[in-house]
Amino acid sequence: VDLGQFTREVAPEAGALVRDPFMLRVVLVLNPEARDLAGLKSQVERRRDLFRHIIWRELLPAKSDAELRKSATVDKLATEIKDRINKELASARDAQESITQVLFPDGKLPERR
Repeated sequence: VDLGQFTREVAPEAGALVRDPFMLRVVLVLNPEARDLAGLKSQVERRRDLFRHIIWRELLPAKSDAELRKSATVDKLATEIKDRINKELASARDAQESITQVLFPDGKLPERR
């Protein structure tokens, strides 16, 4: 399920004049072993705005501009998104993870200087 694109301007490093863009497109991979895969997909699509809000207001603001310049942050962010959305979906699902993977098919990370 495609949650869309998230963009944030990253403050320039010392001496730089131009702000660098940080951009990721977030795609959730549903658990193929879910009992009701169609129902799960429908639920995730209905709650898409909530999940976008969680990423915008909870997860991305917690990252400093310096962290967003590190490629390892993307892997950490994928894990955080997956865990947070699975937590949000847990009340409606059994102990099984609803989201098995978070992908970033398109992205632009600020260059490290």
